[in-house]
Amino acid sequence: MKIERVAIEIEKELENILADSRGNQFFRAALEKTRSPEEFLGVLVNYVKYANLFASRIAGFVRVITAREGLFFDHTQSILGERNTEVAGYVLEALFDEFGDRSLPDHPNHIALSWATVIGASQYFRVDPTILRSSLFFLHDRDRRSIYFCGLGDFIVKLTRGYCLGFWAPFNHSIMRGIGFHFASESLATGEFDALQDFMERRYPDLVTYLKNTQVTIQEKLCPAYHWIQVHAGQGGVEVEHAGAALEAVRSTIAYSDKEDIKRPEELILAGAKNFSEIHEAFMENV
Repeated sequence: MKIERVAIEIEKELENILADSRGNQFFRAALEKTRSPEEFLGVLVNYVKYANLFASRIAGFVRVITAREGLFFDHTQSILGERNTEVAGYVLEALFDEFGDRSLPDHPNHIALSWATVIGASQYFRVDPTILRSSLFFLHDRDRRSIYFCGLGDFIVKLTRGYCLGFWAPFNHSIMRGIGFHFASESLATGEFDALQDFMERRYPDLVTYLKNTQVTIQEKLCPAYHWIQVHAGQGGVEVEHAGAALEAVRSTIAYSDKEDIKRPEELILAGAKNFSEIHEAFMENV
């Protein structure tokens, strides 16, 4: 009963964090401020670059959780009490179809589908997408052979750290924070896609019709140009499912974390959610 009470309390706190977050308000404002197709495409490309950073980091976080034997354990079970795989499985749900959308014949990945939206919109507005992609949104440093994403560098570092990757060792406490970080990212993503779809349907309804009837070939696969937005947005979109699975990861974390090692996992989860909310706001304010 105590665990159930704690779970209810933390869900209320998480709801408050999401309600206080201004990231999606900033994203809506950025879209509304655009006064030309080129400006809209600029915001769209920045958002595509942002959204495409998550899948690889979530995959890495799943590996981190799974490999941390004994982190999550059900002590009421005499056999097979390990729960790492259960928690990791809830996080993993965010990756279903990301690397190959099973609802489409050619199973294109979602990165390809996102760029199909950009290319389709560029075709509609008669803007060269290669010019957009190369000159406005990333710079290539030939001497260091690396790519610096304009406006994304600081976010990339913080996103990687939030998911316990890179040079940041996956200590048990950081994994607990990562669970809250992941919950906030998936929950706020629902509002991102809703904002994008709402704006496009109001400002550029003919563009939406064009995208729904257009396919773009990327990586030798046919990619419906509006599918990326359509599959993520709305109450029937996959982001709602991902957020629900992330909440289950939070509940399992509270139920199965080692209380000898982690006295109050709920505080770490809340700290992780707050952390993502803050970096989400910082990025969206400048998208």
